Amino acid sequence: MKKITIALLICFSLLLQAQVKKFGFYTNERSRDGEHSFSYAFQLWKYNNTIIGKVSFSEGLIGDQVSSFISDVHYNPETNAISFVSKIDNTPLEFNGTIYKSEIRGVFKWNLKKVTKLETLKLCCKDAEINVDYKSFEDWKAMWKQFDH
Repeated sequence: MKKITIALLICFSLLLQAQVKKFGFYTNERSRDGEHSFSYAFQLWKYNNTIIGKVSFSEGLIGDQVSSFISDVHYNPETNAISFVSKIDNTPLEFNGTIYKSEIRGVFKWNLKKVTKLETLKLCCKDAEINVDYKSFEDWKAMWKQFDH
């Protein structure tokens, strides 16, 4: 009976653990006049041994950015290499880079033609309201309905 109780407690504690774990928010936002900015940003979580999240791009008024979920993510935790695809304003976007302790460095390829120079996005936003763990993938998706405008 004691073994069954311990086994049930272990199973129950595993169910209570978050399935979607925060991985990090990264950005390279820069502004010359305090009104306009140019930036990329990532909002990333770990789920089922992969990375999920969004990529955002801004080129204009601060806060006026476009974003999209990332897909086809390839992440190697041994080398910290990461790549993914997305579509921003119906334009295909690819990213290939490396994750370091406090930043991600990589290259964006837009529409399979335009390639940006090496971009460095710094770890940021630890206090962001959505930068938390989620008990389930459904909870994570529900968050986007609330915060994604």
